[in-house]
Amino acid sequence: MDGFSDNTRKPIFVVAATNFDASFGSNDLDPAVLRRFDYKIKIENPNKEERLDFINKLIEKSKITSLSSEMIESIAIRSNGWNYSDLTKLINEIKKKSIDLSSSNLTQNDNNELLNEIFESFTDGEHKKIKKTDLEHIAYHEAGHALVSYLLGKTPDYVTINSRGNYGGFVFNSYEGKFDFTKDEMLNQICITLAGRASEMAIFNDKGITTGASNDIRMANDLAKNMYNNYGMVEDNLYISDTKNLDKSAKEIISKLLKEEMTRANELITSNLDLLKIIANKLLNSGYITSLDFDNLMKGVA
Repeated sequence: MDGFSDNTRKPIFVVAATNFDASFGSNDLDPAVLRRFDYKIKIENPNKEERLDFINKLIEKSKITSLSSEMIESIAIRSNGWNYSDLTKLINEIKKKSIDLSSSNLTQNDNNELLNEIFESFTDGEHKKIKKTDLEHIAYHEAGHALVSYLLGKTPDYVTINSRGNYGGFVFNSYEGKFDFTKDEMLNQICITLAGRASEMAIFNDKGITTGASNDIRMANDLAKNMYNNYGMVEDNLYISDTKNLDKSAKEIISKLLKEEMTRANELITSNLDLLKIIANKLLNSGYITSLDFDNLMKGVA
């Protein structure tokens, strides 16, 4: 680093680290400071395998016992984008709890619940109380997403109806490390996105549908517009235009695609109502389902 000494025989080396964006053009750090560093090394956040290994080492070092490998892996999958500091804070938070995780009074399930609760509160805030009738709607809505995802070949990585922040529940599918999607995968994603509404219609009828699908419908529209307008996946359209100013024919094509995927979601749900009810009941009983739990649930039915 320049500016400290004119004696080149005894240079001063300054090494610094930051979690802020240190690239030029970023507003996080003063450009005048950045210019004084000759070399910058960007360290990417850990991938799933690295997170899993780091969490296991932290748990072993902290002498935390009776946590299932399944729950630890679920946390590793869902912590995509976290750095090592974030993961350390998570494990330290468990240590701060006035609970002896190795106590004979606590089962492995108790410890798993604690780890999952701390992780979710870290990411989305405290658990909110929801009325029983609303919780049932949420359970069937999320069960619809999860079921159709499973039927289309993607076992959900995590499903929850533990309401936090501004959501009632969600289905998490990790696509970490995946860089592009095929046309079939895009259509499947639209179908999965609309499956929550399809589930509500199947269980509660048309008058029982809720506003909970509003974000799903918006997401499905965005996916369909991108397929048509940006990816050239619909009717061989290769002309890119402003998605806010699509002409009438483009809107009709996109609307047709959405209706087709809504029909497909309805068919998948209505032909698998027994599985839908099993998933929803599991959510109502436990609050969440991990990937392995979901697979075992489906295998137990098969």
